[in-house]
Amino acid sequence: MKFITVLVIFACIATAAFAQTRQQAQLYFESGWDAYLRNDYDKAIADLTQMVLLTPDLAFSYIVRGIVYNEKGDHDKAIADLTQAIKINPYDKRAYLVRGCVYYEKKNYDKAIADFEAGLRLDPDDAELKSNLELARKRGR
Repeated sequence: MKFITVLVIFACIATAAFAQTRQQAQLYFESGWDAYLRNDYDKAIADLTQMVLLTPDLAFSYIVRGIVYNEKGDHDKAIADLTQAIKINPYDKRAYLVRGCVYYEKKNYDKAIADFEAGLRLDPDDAELKSNLELARKRGR
Protein backbone atom coordinates (compact mmCIF):
# COMPACT_ATOMS: atom_id res chain seq x y z
CA MET A 1 0.00 0.00 0.00
CA LYS A 2 2.86 2.34 0.85
CA PHE A 3 4.34 1.74 -2.63
CA ILE A 4 1.08 2.74 -4.33
CA THR A 5 0.84 5.91 -2.23
CA VAL A 6 4.42 6.85 -3.13
CA LEU A 7 3.73 6.10 -6.78
CA VAL A 8 0.61 8.31 -6.77
CA ILE A 9 2.51 11.15 -5.09
CA PHE A 10 5.34 10.81 -7.61
CA ALA A 11 2.85 10.89 -10.49
CA CYS A 12 1.24 14.05 -9.11
CA ILE A 13 4.63 15.76 -8.70
CA ALA A 14 5.71 14.72 -12.20
CA THR A 15 2.43 15.97 -13.68
CA ALA A 16 2.79 19.32 -11.90
CA ALA A 17 6.41 19.66 -13.06
CA PHE A 18 5.38 18.79 -16.62
CA ALA A 19 2.60 21.40 -16.53
CA GLN A 20 4.99 24.02 -15.16
CA THR A 21 7.53 23.22 -17.89
CA ARG A 22 4.88 23.56 -20.60
CA GLN A 23 3.73 26.83 -19.05
CA GLN A 24 7.29 28.19 -19.10
CA ALA A 25 7.66 27.04 -22.71
CA GLN A 26 4.43 28.86 -23.58
CA LEU A 27 5.80 32.08 -22.09
CA TYR A 28 9.00 31.74 -24.12
CA PHE A 29 6.92 31.09 -27.23
CA GLU A 30 4.80 34.20 -26.67
CA SER A 31 7.86 36.37 -26.01
CA GLY A 32 9.76 34.89 -28.95
CA TRP A 33 6.85 35.24 -31.36
CA ASP A 34 6.32 38.83 -30.25
CA ALA A 35 10.01 39.54 -30.92
CA TYR A 36 9.69 37.85 -34.33
CA LEU A 37 6.73 40.06 -35.22
CA ARG A 38 8.88 43.09 -34.31
CA ASN A 39 11.65 41.73 -36.58
CA ASP A 40 13.95 41.25 -33.56
CA TYR A 41 15.17 37.89 -34.80
CA ASP A 42 18.03 37.49 -32.33
CA LYS A 43 15.70 37.94 -29.34
CA ALA A 44 13.13 35.67 -30.97
CA ILE A 45 15.71 32.93 -31.53
CA ALA A 46 16.99 33.26 -27.95
CA ASP A 47 13.49 32.88 -26.50
CA LEU A 48 12.47 30.12 -28.88
CA THR A 49 15.68 28.25 -28.08
CA GLN A 50 14.59 28.25 -24.44
CA MET A 51 11.25 26.86 -25.58
CA VAL A 52 13.06 24.11 -27.51
CA LEU A 53 15.17 23.26 -24.46
CA LEU A 54 12.03 22.94 -22.35
CA THR A 55 10.08 20.95 -24.96
CA PRO A 56 12.62 19.03 -27.06
CA ASP A 57 9.97 16.42 -27.86
CA LEU A 58 7.58 18.93 -29.41
CA ALA A 59 7.84 19.37 -33.19
CA PHE A 60 6.06 22.73 -32.99
CA SER A 61 9.00 24.20 -31.05
CA TYR A 62 11.40 23.43 -33.89
CA ILE A 63 8.97 24.58 -36.58
CA VAL A 64 8.55 28.00 -35.00
CA ARG A 65 12.28 28.51 -34.47
CA GLY A 66 12.88 27.28 -38.03
CA ILE A 67 10.53 29.98 -39.32
CA VAL A 68 12.54 32.65 -37.51
CA TYR A 69 15.89 31.26 -38.68
CA ASN A 70 14.55 31.39 -42.23
CA GLU A 71 13.39 34.99 -41.87
CA LYS A 72 16.82 35.88 -40.51
CA GLY A 73 18.35 34.33 -43.62
CA ASP A 74 19.97 31.40 -41.81
CA HIS A 75 18.50 28.78 -44.11
CA ASP A 76 20.74 25.93 -42.98
CA LYS A 77 19.68 26.29 -39.34
CA ALA A 78 16.07 26.57 -40.46
CA ILE A 79 16.38 23.33 -42.42
CA ALA A 80 18.04 21.62 -39.44
CA ASP A 81 15.19 22.65 -37.12
CA LEU A 82 12.51 21.64 -39.60
CA THR A 83 14.20 18.31 -40.22
CA GLN A 84 14.23 17.72 -36.46
CA ALA A 85 10.53 18.58 -36.32
CA ILE A 86 9.86 15.97 -39.01
CA LYS A 87 11.88 13.38 -37.08
CA ILE A 88 9.78 14.08 -33.99
CA ASN A 89 6.48 14.09 -35.84
CA PRO A 90 6.56 12.94 -39.47
CA TYR A 91 2.80 13.57 -39.67
CA ASP A 92 2.98 17.35 -39.19
CA LYS A 93 2.38 18.85 -42.61
CA ARG A 94 3.49 22.30 -41.37
CA ALA A 95 7.10 21.14 -41.08
CA TYR A 96 7.08 19.93 -44.70
CA LEU A 97 5.44 23.15 -45.85
CA VAL A 98 7.92 25.44 -44.11
CA ARG A 99 10.97 23.34 -45.03
CA GLY A 100 9.75 23.24 -48.62
CA CYS A 101 9.54 27.04 -48.59
CA VAL A 102 13.10 27.27 -47.25
CA TYR A 103 14.35 24.96 -49.99
CA TYR A 104 12.43 27.04 -52.51
CA GLU A 105 14.15 30.22 -51.27
CA LYS A 106 17.49 28.43 -51.63
CA LYS A 107 16.46 27.58 -55.22
CA ASN A 108 16.64 23.88 -54.39
CA TYR A 109 13.44 23.16 -56.23
CA ASP A 110 13.73 19.36 -56.22
CA LYS A 111 13.82 19.24 -52.43
CA ALA A 112 11.06 21.86 -52.22
CA ILE A 113 8.89 19.74 -54.51
CA ALA A 114 9.60 16.63 -52.44
CA ASP A 115 8.56 18.40 -49.23
CA PHE A 116 5.40 19.89 -50.71
CA GLU A 117 4.46 16.46 -52.07
CA ALA A 118 5.13 14.87 -48.66
CA GLY A 119 2.85 17.43 -47.05
CA LEU A 120 0.16 16.76 -49.62
CA ARG A 121 0.32 13.03 -48.91
CA LEU A 122 -0.68 13.97 -45.35
CA ASP A 123 -3.36 16.45 -46.44
CA PRO A 124 -4.24 16.20 -50.15
CA ASP A 125 -6.60 19.19 -49.93
CA ASP A 126 -4.16 21.73 -48.48
CA ALA A 127 -4.34 24.75 -50.81
CA GLU A 128 -1.08 26.31 -49.60
CA LEU A 129 0.89 23.13 -50.23
CA LYS A 130 -0.72 22.80 -53.66
CA SER A 131 0.09 26.35 -54.71
CA ASN A 132 3.67 26.11 -53.44
CA LEU A 133 4.12 22.81 -55.25
CA GLU A 134 2.91 24.40 -58.47
CA LEU A 135 5.34 27.33 -58.07
CA ALA A 136 8.26 25.01 -57.32
CA ARG A 137 7.48 22.87 -60.35
CA LYS A 138 7.38 25.94 -62.59
CA ARG A 139 10.72 27.20 -61.26
CA GLY A 140 12.30 23.77 -61.33
CA ARG A 141 11.93 23.37 -65.07
